[in-house]
Amino acid sequence: MPLKDDLAQLYQLQQLDSALARVQTELAGLDDGRPAARRAHAAKAAAEQATQALREAEALLKDRELALAGTETERQSKADRAFSGTVTDSKELAALERKLEELDRHRGVLEEEILQLYERVDQLREADSAAQQQASKLAQRARQARAQYQTRSAELQAELQKLTPQREALAAQIPAPLLSQYDQLRARNQGVAVAAVVDGACEFCRTMTPNELATLARHGTQLVRCESCACILVAQ
Repeated sequence: MPLKDDLAQLYQLQQLDSALARVQTELAGLDDGRPAARRAHAAKAAAEQATQALREAEALLKDRELALAGTETERQSKADRAFSGTVTDSKELAALERKLEELDRHRGVLEEEILQLYERVDQLREADSAAQQQASKLAQRARQARAQYQTRSAELQAELQKLTPQREALAAQIPAPLLSQYDQLRARNQGVAVAAVVDGACEFCRTMTPNELATLARHGTQLVRCESCACILVAQ
């Protein structure tokens, strides 16, 4: 096969290799959804903590309300006994009065604590609602990110499966010495070994190509290298 035809195939190989490199680079850089999943996991944990804090506060509020109810029941019982006229002993009456004062103080403490707990529970309910909404939103984002990754990854894998055998078939048609030179150049030159002369310039580095080199590249009777990037030049 004439060198010109070999160079044409080499340029086709370069296009395939560049396409493969783009696909592989995109595939390697895809967001697989794990960052979003980590954020969703953290939000879920925060939501669970918020719910637990709310439940604990609600349980404490219920406990204090029961304690207050018990205190009021006991106070009413003591008051009924103290003011019923059935207790005539002065010492017993004095003890009942002291107990009523103690129960009044305890009731006041409980009422103040309950008021604070009501406020605390309201705050925790708002925090829990916000945390649940955030967890739900981030979980949805994580699912979307994973689905997008799976879709795009499948598309890129399919592209690789299509391009790879094309590349192998084309490389098999190129003379081994020329292919070896091509591979060495690609390894040293950012994956590019062959460039077309476009508007008088190297397609890769955009350096203007002298007329005599452009003419030789167009004839395709010998290898012509770009004076700047060393790419093998071919006519477009």
